[in-house]
Amino acid sequence: MTFHEFTVGLIALSAMLTFGCSKAPLTPVGGSVGSETHWLSACTTDADCEAAEGAACVCGLCTVTCADDAACEAAAGRGAVCAAPGDAATVRACGDAPPPGPVCIATCEADAECPAGTACDNGRCLPADETGPDGGGDPGPALREQQITVPTRPKMDVLVVVDNSGSMCEEQGQLAAALRTASPGLSQLDLRFAVVSTDLRADKDRGTFLVRPTAPELSLTCPSSGGPNAPDTSNCTEVLAAVELDGSVLRAADGAPAELLAAATGCLVTLGTMGDGFEKGLEAMRLALSCDGPQRSLYAACCRDGVFDQACAADPAFLRPDAGLLVIVLSDEPDCSDPAGNPAASRRAICRHGVADGADADTLPDAFDDPTLCPEGPQACAARECDGLDPETCFQARCVIERSDNANCVWRTDALTPVSDYVDFLRSLKPRGALDVQVLPLVGPAGALASGEPLSWREGSPEEGCDPTLPDFDPETDAPRCCPEGVCTGQAFPLCVSDAGNAYTGRRYRELGLAFCGDAVDCGAQDALSICDDGFELGASINRLLVRVQRLFCLALEPGPGESVEVRRDGVAVPAADFVLEDAPDCPTGRAVRLLDPVPGAAYTLHIVP
Repeated sequence: MTFHEFTVGLIALSAMLTFGCSKAPLTPVGGSVGSETHWLSACTTDADCEAAEGAACVCGLCTVTCADDAACEAAAGRGAVCAAPGDAATVRACGDAPPPGPVCIATCEADAECPAGTACDNGRCLPADETGPDGGGDPGPALREQQITVPTRPKMDVLVVVDNSGSMCEEQGQLAAALRTASPGLSQLDLRFAVVSTDLRADKDRGTFLVRPTAPELSLTCPSSGGPNAPDTSNCTEVLAAVELDGSVLRAADGAPAELLAAATGCLVTLGTMGDGFEKGLEAMRLALSCDGPQRSLYAACCRDGVFDQACAADPAFLRPDAGLLVIVLSDEPDCSDPAGNPAASRRAICRHGVADGADADTLPDAFDDPTLCPEGPQACAARECDGLDPETCFQARCVIERSDNANCVWRTDALTPVSDYVDFLRSLKPRGALDVQVLPLVGPAGALASGEPLSWREGSPEEGCDPTLPDFDPETDAPRCCPEGVCTGQAFPLCVSDAGNAYTGRRYRELGLAFCGDAVDCGAQDALSICDDGFELGASINRLLVRVQRLFCLALEPGPGESVEVRRDGVAVPAADFVLEDAPDCPTGRAVRLLDPVPGAAYTLHIVP
């Protein structure tokens, strides 16, 4: 099987896209219940909105069409957002009579924050008589029908995190070759493609989208003139000049030759081999996609107070709210992302704020006065984070990976940023959370004994015959003896070997991937992927992983007892065998409809019937 199937997998992933859910914001709208402005309050006619200058009664709300969140805040107050016609809140409010364009809607966390006549429904203030029993009325016809459209050219944002350390010559070459031959399918996507390196030490990298095709240093990692898998960047200048680059983002323009797009992606992932050997791919990914990161200008229209607004109606150059996000990680080393690499994002108070003790002189760092990170109070927070260590020792132990030895990245895993932080971050970027995100790790195995115990490493001198630097050490046969209960002492050893080289544990990258992979079968297929695979033949695994949601649409209202869902296309009922109603925790109602054989570009109606 060839890597041609990789693009089939991309198309399958893109089929997950819908206009879906939204989450509660950090601050409420200024015009709360009882406001005299009437902005975003409930209405039945335009006359109800006279106090809100310029507003009209649209979908039961005194609102106005908008271009972005800033326009809504200027008109209606802080906390108003611009919701597209396909946004879940707009669908719930408008039903089968969508507004002429994006409209302003108030955000909320509770009913008390909402303007008059509205109630908080999944983070948005909607007319109270449209929110069902919790809002004091029947859901009514506005929620009984939901319009959806299957995209003709699905949107896909692809971020590739590339290890550019000294051992990554042939691996970059294999990925570049695979992408260059993956022309079928790429031109069928509304594609945005960007690349970052795992190097956080170089200021020019640090989560920055790179357009920097670089031939590897052949003397370091590709002897014999590079061999068949060495990257070839000789024509990259011409290739990249022929495609559409929006700054550092590759865009698939209509009609662009698929072969040219594939060649361009191959050039972009070839970053050379002179990067930092302490790879921090997870933090590079977060920096690249953050509203306070180096690419923030690309997402500015969708950033509110430094937080990405997943319900944003704008169309940023990358990280589009209504596009699927595929993250590919290529690395042969462990992830070494520590809080010191990006202190502002750390959930550990000592790591975010440091050890300084201010005027209160209470012997505790002021870090522990942070009410968000330390809700239990300074003393209890210090005990939880530092466990009796003095502040400076605590900071070094909990926040920083020393560069004295690469093995520190596996010896001191307690000082690394928890993978769960990155899971939560990615989920926060999309209205439907994990449904619109996929992470494909091309890394080393996680590492486990045949008996199932996961491998871990601790600092120290190995037992006799267990030194992985000795030529006769064989991880497969020696690990059970040298790593009792999975705990190995001394240097980490490679967990797989290929013609391209060795690869060490990729456990942290794999943990992130497994958080977005779906059911047990799909997760098992993904977990079998390895950077040591010959040629990165990922097609079959990706297809198995992605076919689980060919077309998944969140329901705006969960069917009640005795009710069912009917699907229609062009007024004609779709056979019940052609769709499935299933649980979907990332949808606001927890339910979704999966179309098994959708028609691209077709409009469907989801109708809840008694």
